[in-house]
This record gives sequence, C-alpha cells and structure tokens, in this order.
Amino acid sequence: MVVCNSNNSSTGSSSNGSNRTSGSSSLIVEVVVVVVAAAAAAVVVVVVVVVVVVVVVVVVAVVAEIESKFYFFIGQDFPS
Repeated sequence: MVVCNSNNSSTGSSSNGSNRTSGSSSLIVEVVVVVVAAAAAAVVVVVVVVVVVVVVVVVVAVVAEIESKFYFFIGQDFPS
C-alpha cells in the first residue's frame, strides 16, 4: 500500500507524489488508504450479492413462466 518504509523520509516516495516530512502524516494517509480500500471492498461485495440475488430471482421467474406455459400447452391448468 505505502511504498515509503523509511522513518521521517523527506523525499516522500509514495504513490501520490507528495513530500512528507513527518511519520504521523504518513500513518494518517496509510489509515485513510486502508479505510477507503475496505469501504471499496465492502461496496463490491454488496454489489455482487445484489447482482446474484437479482439473477436468481429472474431465473426463478423465467422458469416459473416456462413451466406455466408448458402446463397450459399440454392441456393442464396453471399450477397454483
């Protein structure tokens, strides 16, 4: 995550290119990066779960519709 591992580095060789002189600010940046990454991962998990639920509901609805038409075409009543 954070490239710079030296203590109180004045060059600030990190991904965002800002010069950092204190270790506390780099720690804050690292915590923010971890929190943002965790939030992004949580959003991805929620989106995947929602997509899976929608796909399952659509598949069940399509299968039920096909079964009802099948029963209708072979001369039986619609299933209740």
